[in-house]
Amino acid sequence: MAQHNLSAVTKNGIPVSVQTGWDSTREGFFLIVERLDVRHGEAGNDPFLFDSRELPKSIDLPKQFAALNSILDGFGVELPAPVLRAVMRDEVFSA
Repeated sequence: MAQHNLSAVTKNGIPVSVQTGWDSTREGFFLIVERLDVRHGEAGNDPFLFDSRELPKSIDLPKQFAALNSILDGFGVELPAPVLRAVMRDEVFSA
């Protein structure tokens, strides 16, 4: 599994942690967007804005990162160029 991590702020000003990369077990790209301003286990608060680990195993993870990048776009989060290049390399070498 290739994993890339970064901190960002959504278009709504929410600080988030972004984890993305290639999951060799499920043979697709994963994405986790987690709020940094919410503590785990805090009643009524789910820190995860998006978590591809929650998708049913019957749903394939995307083979191309563009699908997940559109989710990031919806949050107003843009991957820095070095991270995007690394993810694109993952896409090429995983095909």
